[in-house]
Amino acid sequence: MKKVSLIGIVFALLGVGVIILALSRANLFTTLVNEASNDISTVEYDKVDERHEDHLVAVSGSLTATEALSDTEFNISRKTVMLRRVVEVYQWQKNCDDGCKYEKGWHEGLIDSGNFESGHDNPSAAKYESKDFVAQNQSFGAYVLPESLIHKLSYDTTLGPDEISELYHGNLKVFNEYLTNSANPSEPSVGDFRISYRYVKDKTITVIAKQVGNSFAEFRSSNKEVFYEISEGSETAEEFINRVSGDNKEVNWILVGIGAVLLLIGVSSIVSKTRNTGKK
Repeated sequence: MKKVSLIGIVFALLGVGVIILALSRANLFTTLVNEASNDISTVEYDKVDERHEDHLVAVSGSLTATEALSDTEFNISRKTVMLRRVVEVYQWQKNCDDGCKYEKGWHEGLIDSGNFESGHDNPSAAKYESKDFVAQNQSFGAYVLPESLIHKLSYDTTLGPDEISELYHGNLKVFNEYLTNSANPSEPSVGDFRISYRYVKDKTITVIAKQVGNSFAEFRSSNKEVFYEISEGSETAEEFINRVSGDNKEVNWILVGIGAVLLLIGVSSIVSKTRNTGKK
């Protein structure tokens, strides 16, 4: 009885699985895009049209902060729709990319050093933690953005050293754009912390979501796929549909290509193993 390459079978099955995944993904997304295309409208952002209630809409316009967000622990404030306090701790990090070695550096969140070699101990608790502050009020024409959509925005600006110096009057040092407890900020010690602030600038955005009153909610297709997006720049409904369709096709072709290569490797291995076994 001829032996069959187990590795070949595994590669072949993986290839078939990836191709099936690509076809299934394409089918799901086609349903979503078709339903979205039939439902979506480009609407004006400076007035709410009730005819689009519970329908998918594309709304573009200027997102503007109407209030200052404040981190009261440090009296740092900024007029923005979203502000983030970033707390980093100077600590040991284990790097095993090219032979395991220990390096000291800044890291957001504590690194567990329980399995590190002796002499490489990190603090077990942090005095402060990173935190997001989100505006309850903002101006997006006639609409109000839900917090879940605002969270999809990316922080794009860091509060500078001049602004930090002007706002902060506590016991921490101001070093570049950071507040820090380091005795020597240029040569920090393990356990020292530094705090910086990032925020979202006012900008033109596009929201793709279901219109609910003067706000937005998730649009779900019949197969439970979702459109609920916010992006920088201006985009019409047609441009959005064309973009996401193109992106999806590109991903699916990549998956099909990967699946085909795996399948080819698997079949080649099986055939080669079978031939070699038959010659014995």
